[in-house]
Amino acid sequence: MNIRFNGKRILVAGAGRELVLQGIGRDLVKAFAKGGTTVVALSRTQEHLDSLKAECPLVQTIYADVGSCNCHISFADTWFGQ
Repeated sequence: MNIRFNGKRILVAGAGRELVLQGIGRDLVKAFAKGGTTVVALSRTQEHLDSLKAECPLVQTIYADVGSCNCHISFADTWFGQ
């Protein structure tokens, strides 16, 4: 099966950690970005987002804890405002 995401936008929460560190989000971000997808990456750890941005400069990063109500409002403004 060949699924294409070129020209699409995708949101990846938990994007800071690599698979070897008990996370899959960062690896998903890199794979989608490599495939031509516009990626918005969320993480609650700014250092992880900074290093991800250094690896994938075209990825939009958002520092957020999706468990927080304030995050939902801020995120909605950023995501849907574009």
